[in-house]
Amino acid sequence: MKYYFSASDVVIQPYRNATQSGITPLSYFYHKPTIVTQVGGLAKFVKHGQTGLIAEPDVNALCEQIEHFAELPENTFQEEIIAAKKNFTWDNITQTILKLCE
Repeated sequence: MKYYFSASDVVIQPYRNATQSGITPLSYFYHKPTIVTQVGGLAKFVKHGQTGLIAEPDVNALCEQIEHFAELPENTFQEEIIAAKKNFTWDNITQTILKLCE
């Protein structure tokens, strides 16, 4: 997996129907922005214009966001992705589970 993520500039999730995906946190691990469609919980972890881009679930809207991404300067999203990545550490997840248990 690391070779695919490392070789990419962006991770695109062109779902028409979905609940959630572990791909977004994984892409943040590799410091990659994501382009997701606005379905299910996919957009919940993407801050539009900060950690990636969100498109409506149709071809034209997705193409517009891909084209928009291609026009942005390299590393546009890096600072926000590094910050968002901290939400998915084991320590943070464990603390959240412990709070739920209380």
